[in-house]
Amino acid sequence: MPPPSLCLWWGCGPGVDMISKMLKMQMLEDEDDLAYAETEKKARTDSTSDGRPAWMRTLHTTASNWLHLIPQTLSHLKRTVENIKDPLFRFFEREVKMGAKLLQDVRQDLADVVQVCEGKKKQTNYLRTLINELVKGILPRSWSHYTVPAGMTVIQWVSDFSERIKQLQNISQAAASGGAKELKNIHVCPGSTWPRPTAGPWRSSAWKSMSPPPRAPPLMPAALGSRV
Repeated sequence: MPPPSLCLWWGCGPGVDMISKMLKMQMLEDEDDLAYAETEKKARTDSTSDGRPAWMRTLHTTASNWLHLIPQTLSHLKRTVENIKDPLFRFFEREVKMGAKLLQDVRQDLADVVQVCEGKKKQTNYLRTLINELVKGILPRSWSHYTVPAGMTVIQWVSDFSERIKQLQNISQAAASGGAKELKNIHVCPGSTWPRPTAGPWRSSAWKSMSPPPRAPPLMPAALGSRV
């Protein structure tokens, strides 16, 4: 019989159990390593399987979130023989009309961007320029229909624009439920109306007809002469 020191090599004595345990442990470790490798491979495949660059995936998420943030619709004010005589009604009618048009354009642009990022729509020159501006965080020129503070980012603009549209929704609902006379009882933030030179006389006339006069601070003071 071989000496005890050789039992590990010849498969006899207590060495047999030890070798068996070592083999089982090695097999378990190999199985764990294989499972981990498969998980890592799957994760890498999932992250790159669509072939889109990281900036496009980020833009897709951002544009989708903005579509949820910005109101979907804005109803126009309905004219009647009586309310068209009210300067306050005419002022807000113009405000709502401008807001509804810009809202439609912005939402359509964002929807097109989402489709481009999903590979469902081809880029046009307009969309290529729009996407380039959004990726850089710049306010698109096609959205710059009113004066904003210099240096305002597109993220800040979207948040501010959403609040402006919500205020116009309240105005539209008030006019629909109570007519032009109801517009004198709502609280309006002057800073959230569309800042433009031609609005000055209309604002002056409109505010005088409101009771009580609005005292809420503006959401975004207009910096006349500054445009992004």
